[in-house]
Amino acid sequence: MPGSTEFQQSPKSTRVLDHYLLDYLDLLNQYNLGYEDLQFHIQGAFLNLSKSKVILGPSRIGPNSYDLTPRLPTKTILIERSDMISLDKDLDRLKMIENNRPFRVVSNQYEYPATENPQIPSSSEVSVDSTMGHGNGLRKRNTEVVSIQSNVVAQEQDHQNQTRLFSKEIPDPILQFTALPPPPLKTAQTGFSDTLDDLIRLANLRSILVQLHKIVVDNHPTT
Repeated sequence: MPGSTEFQQSPKSTRVLDHYLLDYLDLLNQYNLGYEDLQFHIQGAFLNLSKSKVILGPSRIGPNSYDLTPRLPTKTILIERSDMISLDKDLDRLKMIENNRPFRVVSNQYEYPATENPQIPSSSEVSVDSTMGHGNGLRKRNTEVVSIQSNVVAQEQDHQNQTRLFSKEIPDPILQFTALPPPPLKTAQTGFSDTLDDLIRLANLRSILVQLHKIVVDNHPTT
């Protein structure tokens, strides 16, 4: 669908569209380089996994080996709503990439029991005694600020203590194969972790590229 006549006749809008096109080509080059990194990491990970099978034996690493599937995952992929790219202003590539990341990887370090969920009030929930008076100006206000900060710090420390008390650290998944994993297995684990990061980065870049492609195609002047 071609863009409006007003957009096509505006020199400023044409410059913006050209800027989007150049950024599209630049991000497409980044996508291709990222795809090469993905291939490198995943090939290296499987190669080191094969070396680990030789060291530990096929029965230790395979579909029939013991695993920790009931455990919480050490990494979680979050899918969020991203901001749509607009033609109203010049494109800021860094800001665009930062605001258009529908996929994110979150590392999970601790497992929390469902019955325990220690909470601390936020700084906005900490109240100050209004009976302290309204006189003496700055000295009174400084005293109130110090009191709030002290309360927040104390409550955060209490929250950390409760977290250590009620939480349980998630075991390293590599320990499901052996208590002393060989170096190739550790390298394979790192390679698969890098592969996941590459996949998320490519998915986010693709999301931006699809939007930019639609903008360029829909608003390109007809010939």
